[in-house]
Amino acid sequence: MRAFEFLIEHRGGGGYHVRTKEYRDGGKPDWYEKAIQLKRDNPRMTATEIGSLVGSNPTSVLIWLIGNPDSRGNIYNDNPPFTQKDFPRRIKKYFDGAKPWWYEKAVAMRKQGMLFPAISNKLATPEEIISKYTIRDWLVKGRKYQTGKIINPDAQFEPRPYNTKKIDTAEIEELIDARFDDADIIKYIQDEKGDKIAGEVRGLLPKLRQKLNPGTSVIDKTRTGNMKDTDITGLVQ
Repeated sequence: MRAFEFLIEHRGGGGYHVRTKEYRDGGKPDWYEKAIQLKRDNPRMTATEIGSLVGSNPTSVLIWLIGNPDSRGNIYNDNPPFTQKDFPRRIKKYFDGAKPWWYEKAVAMRKQGMLFPAISNKLATPEEIISKYTIRDWLVKGRKYQTGKIINPDAQFEPRPYNTKKIDTAEIEELIDARFDDADIIKYIQDEKGDKIAGEVRGLLPKLRQKLNPGTSVIDKTRTGNMKDTDITGLVQ
């Protein structure tokens, strides 16, 4: 299986985005051996700490050192030197109403109408990635830890209905404008609204992309055989 490294790099507007660098014939990142040695010398070292020392990010560190899959389920190192047990998940606790450093920024961006993936993209740095799920858990009312305790009693935003029949094309167009690819958009919709809506969005994406970029020809590679074009009459204004 080919291996691809996920990297974080700066782009205009203060945000970061993910790109891939291909490694053929079992190649590894130039920081790979150094990261292994750092972990062996200090078994308690976290992926974030290793990433900051080798010039990468925690997501890439875990993809290479423990064989973590990416968000689409792809594995890029099928013979990793460590396991998940070597990188225990550490949940940072906040007491007396304390909040994460990024909390007020995330609230402000959400009030401006930004979606959780876009907020995550804006908050990302080479040293730390704040997942869209963590942001959602802190901003949306009623989200709980596995223990049943409310994560943030001060959360300001109401949860969205999970099973909604309406597809919000404006929301999808915002994700397209933010340069998220189809797989990430479908995964986001799947998490927010379920498999059925995600399947419908899969069919909408090619036409929405063509609507936003009328000078381009968009091919839906997910269609096979005699599948018909999705009828989005009434959804796209």
